[in-house]
Amino acid sequence: MSSATPDPSPRKSRAWLWALLPIVLGGVLLLGGAGAGLWFALRGAPVAASGPSAPSAAVALSPVPTPGPPRLALPSIDEPPREEGELAVSVQLPPSPAGEQVRPAEERALLPLAHGAAIWGISDAPVTLSLFGDLECEYTRAELRSELRLTTRLGPRLRVAFYHRPLSTHAHAQQAARVLAAVALQLGPDAAFRVLSRAAESRQAPDSEELQRWLTAAGVNASLASLSSDSKAQLRVSSDARLSEKLDVQATPTVFVNGRRLIGRHADAELDALIADEARASRFMIAQGIPFDQVYARRVQKNLVGVGEGADSRVCLPVERAPTTSPRAALLTITEFSDFECRHCRALEPALAAVMRNHPGLVRRVWHSFAVPQHANAERAAAFVLSARALSGERAFWALHAALLSSAEADLGDDGLRALAVRLGLDSDHIWASANDARFGVVLQADRALAESVGVEGTPTLFVNGRKLAGAVPESVLEGVVREELDAARRIVKAGTPVDELEAVLCGG
Repeated sequence: MSSATPDPSPRKSRAWLWALLPIVLGGVLLLGGAGAGLWFALRGAPVAASGPSAPSAAVALSPVPTPGPPRLALPSIDEPPREEGELAVSVQLPPSPAGEQVRPAEERALLPLAHGAAIWGISDAPVTLSLFGDLECEYTRAELRSELRLTTRLGPRLRVAFYHRPLSTHAHAQQAARVLAAVALQLGPDAAFRVLSRAAESRQAPDSEELQRWLTAAGVNASLASLSSDSKAQLRVSSDARLSEKLDVQATPTVFVNGRRLIGRHADAELDALIADEARASRFMIAQGIPFDQVYARRVQKNLVGVGEGADSRVCLPVERAPTTSPRAALLTITEFSDFECRHCRALEPALAAVMRNHPGLVRRVWHSFAVPQHANAERAAAFVLSARALSGERAFWALHAALLSSAEADLGDDGLRALAVRLGLDSDHIWASANDARFGVVLQADRALAESVGVEGTPTLFVNGRKLAGAVPESVLEGVVREELDAARRIVKAGTPVDELEAVLCGG
């Protein structure tokens, strides 16, 4: 008999498989764990949670604070949105300009500036931005980011002051305020603003650990305990709190731009516009000879309580290519948007003519068309007088202008316009033919676009050295505004500004 090796039985095959299965599963789990760890590492996510809420068995590795930007937490779901282009990691603070930060008159202002407070910039800046904030408030920190960007762009043209308004609902706000006030008092305002720049970068509440990160990153070596217990710092925080009550600051952030109040978070563009307006107002006061050390206090008084010298909002408009009277280097310019078929424009004309007679050589007029659609003949009349100007000069334009606005019975039809030109000794046929030129239509469209861009809604609208007057104001009102503006212009020129630079002082950004 031959012997044969028996085949493995099905029972034995299944035994091998069951023995191999744990090994395979262990390998899969091992590879899966390694893959998951690699994925988390590439994503930058922590493997174990850190902080007091982490499980006790987990080992949390916290980075050692180093001078430089602190680590940032991921934004919370209710964090204020960043401005377009806002840096997510670093907020750069330029060195504060050299010079005196606070002048005596500014310490006595309605919104006072104090030596030893957190202030960036110098008293020569035409604009001071005062921020009442709570460092636990995410919106305050977002506002700080905007203001730090402004310091980079505007440099010595801006001064920034931080006032403490810690809210009772924020557990860490009081300590953060005391620490920052102590840094300003002990180490100076530059150190305080370095800490504020670190605060601006942070997405976390300023508990003791986070405050220490801000201090370390800002290069402040004083201990958190010594700063927190500074009694003078507590007095500063209390003083700021009393000031915030006096000014009715109820929310953070609240910003004052030379005393003009903005509540809550605002876009950079809105702050830019307000700063430009206040810069112009300050230059306007300085050009009139007001001592520089009084400008801030006076602007704050005007903006907070409406008392004192003002610098009305102004819009200086282009003169080039528009019909104008001489002299070009006048102390005062009246720019008008008018409509030859407008009865209110006719009512205003005697007052304008009186101003020109009362102040010979000091006032010039600049004309722009703003023909309203319901006036069928207004645009055609405007093209006709512009044609006369192109052919016969400024004198022809103003002669036709005066004649058309002198009477409610003026005939603005085709025959009436031509007859009027003949009566004034102008070449009616030539003017009429030229009025059909497309270039005058372009001019009228440009005038309308200009009017709409500066908020003109009807006729007549005047800009008296940039000050807007709408409607047929009485002659006494117009004369009063003209005298005010002439007096201001004389003071500016007397203080050393050339006449041809008046517009830059009046309307400059």
